Amino acid sequence: MDLFAGAVNTVLKDAGVEKATLIGHSMGTPVIRQFFRRYTAKTSALVVVDGALKPFGTREQMEPMIARFRAPDYKKSVEEFVGFLAQSSKNEKLMEKILASMLNTPQHVVVGAMEAQFDPAIWKDQDRITVPTLAIMAVNPAWNADYEKFVRELVPGIDYRVWDGVSHFLMMDEPQKFNETVISFLTKYKLVK
Repeated sequence: MDLFAGAVNTVLKDAGVEKATLIGHSMGTPVIRQFFRRYTAKTSALVVVDGALKPFGTREQMEPMIARFRAPDYKKSVEEFVGFLAQSSKNEKLMEKILASMLNTPQHVVVGAMEAQFDPAIWKDQDRITVPTLAIMAVNPAWNADYEKFVRELVPGIDYRVWDGVSHFLMMDEPQKFNETVISFLTKYKLVK
């Protein structure tokens, strides 16, 4: 996640962007969280899209899941994983595109990203997020009342929303609603004109 955060910073530098609002979907959430830690002055706001601000378990607890992606038939595990994440989606063609894209990802990249997501070093400090933050989550048992309480303590003033009838890929399931929600949030904090 630290490498990804550094890569985002490099892109911003190359583009001449001094301060940005970062949107992180899924694994992108710990990436933007790490970016905020390292480059707080460069962060205008964060938008969390169905991603975790605390781990689902320890690295040891998550090891059986990660191990499935190390196996020779890892593509089957990728298909099952995407199927699970997309089960509420009504757009089969879109899900086929997402699956095709994920199946094109080299195995070592899949494994490395999964391992990095559960690196205890990025989760040990539960330092507060102090920039405007919007969270848009799909209904999921992981996003229960305890999780919401944790997030509200971690991010004072967060705009926390849970959408029903969408999948993990909620921004693709409801693109107009998603865009309107993000633009409204950015407008509220005068981050767009």
